[in-house]
Amino acid sequence: MLPRTKAIATASVRLGTNQDEIFAFLVEPKNTQLWNEAVKYVSHRPAGPIRPGSVVLCSVHFLGVTTQATYRYISIDSPDRCCGEGSSRYVTYRDRFELATPSIAGWTDVSWWVEIEYPSAFPLPASWVSDTITRELNAKLQALKEIFE
Repeated sequence: MLPRTKAIATASVRLGTNQDEIFAFLVEPKNTQLWNEAVKYVSHRPAGPIRPGSVVLCSVHFLGVTTQATYRYISIDSPDRCCGEGSSRYVTYRDRFELATPSIAGWTDVSWWVEIEYPSAFPLPASWVSDTITRELNAKLQALKEIFE
């Protein structure tokens, strides 16, 4: 197996909506395109509600390339956390959404953590990838915030 480089990124946002509503919105794959413009197509299997083991297939445009991605939900701990892992060509990734109610009633803090692994032969330093992904996560969370305002 070729050596791989790992990059980690995190972002967070405070939304003026209750935690249950945000969680339900985030785990529904068809909503992804509403707040993540990089996703061009999304479907999931098996049909029905999302649960651990559900697989999401999507077309994603990122860093100038459109590729097919597969994502599998690992855990769904409503309304606090959901985790998954995926792959797209040479890239594998894991992510986790964590939701918490701060001391301010009616608000929810949303944190998004992403770990990406890619072949070390790619000329992309982990620090640059982490910074780029962090900017992307923040932009997507701002789009999510606009939906809930």
